[in-house]
Amino acid sequence: MAKNILKPQSENPARAQRLLKKKWQEMKRLHALMAQEQTKLQKQSKNARKARTRTLIQVGGNVLKAGLLEMCGIETGEDLQDPANYHKAALLVGFLKSALDDADFNDKNIEEWKNLGELILKYDFAKRNIH
Repeated sequence: MAKNILKPQSENPARAQRLLKKKWQEMKRLHALMAQEQTKLQKQSKNARKARTRTLIQVGGNVLKAGLLEMCGIETGEDLQDPANYHKAALLVGFLKSALDDADFNDKNIEEWKNLGELILKYDFAKRNIH
């Protein structure tokens, strides 16, 4: 059975007022804690979105370095969601999906791909630092 916190005011109005004030302060404290937690969650969500965006930008840069944009006729700055460029986006996605489906993911191939990727990245880094 629930405990009756407040007795009728006619029995002890001063006590009832103190309890009410105490409960009001507790409610304000809990509301402040809830606001703090909401702020933390919003910051975490914002950080997660920033990290995701950074990763997607880096993946796009690596697609560019691998020469896939040139192969698909995509120029930097083009909006691939524009219907006029849809065929370019479709070619890129189709190529990547086909390559993924046809790839043999064994240790030897993975090591070869990693080594090739390192060469491309080192070349790109050197090229950027010369200019």
